[in-house]
Amino acid sequence: MPGTTRYPAKRDPFSSHSLIAREVRLVRRNASGVPPLLVVDAGCGSGALAEFLGREQLSIVGFDSDEIGLAAARRHGELTVAADLRVGPLPALRRPADVLVCADVLEHFSDPGPLLKKLMAHYLAPGGTVIVSLPNVAHFYVRAQLALGRWEYTERGILDQTHVRFFTRRSARALLAESGIVVHRERATPLPLPVVHPVFDRDRSLYWIHALSAAVTRVWPSLLAYQHVFVGTWLERDRPPR
Repeated sequence: MPGTTRYPAKRDPFSSHSLIAREVRLVRRNASGVPPLLVVDAGCGSGALAEFLGREQLSIVGFDSDEIGLAAARRHGELTVAADLRVGPLPALRRPADVLVCADVLEHFSDPGPLLKKLMAHYLAPGGTVIVSLPNVAHFYVRAQLALGRWEYTERGILDQTHVRFFTRRSARALLAESGIVVHRERATPLPLPVVHPVFDRDRSLYWIHALSAAVTRVWPSLLAYQHVFVGTWLERDRPPR
């Protein structure tokens, strides 16, 4: 639809947007508060992170090349900069960031490792937090489609037509380890049933099914996770030149 963003915020409490916002709040609570927490949202899209954290005492700077998404992010109070992470220099900040978020971004790049290192080197403060979410190509739905001989790209989702790299839980962990990130926590998101039909939304009749799906996903993330969310710290010994 013209004038709308490609990736709207997912409001349900089990979505990657909700989980990442929760992790940022945790970092803010553990920080001194002076100066306010600074978060870099690389590939911010429509500003879902700012939408979830609008009442928090922190600053969010988002980068994206999608002007429609940037306009939406600004409405949520996110300081945004038009930038294409594929080409050109990265925008500068006045001080190092406390948190770097790469939410559903790295799968859009053919060589995400060097990009992730570049983002951390350019923005992250010593001991800063890195939060990365990646879709899980080993999800049972994709496996079932492959068993039927199908691999069909879609407008959104795990097989988004703009994805050029695909990750399992194991290969996602390997990417982060090779980039020098020590992962402290992992989260798994369930199939986004409220996106499929509003009857699965909170306070609707079949929300319990979505909550049950989330609980089962936590038990068997390699097969059932729609996305994997990783929270860690970057080891500075691997810092490349800016």
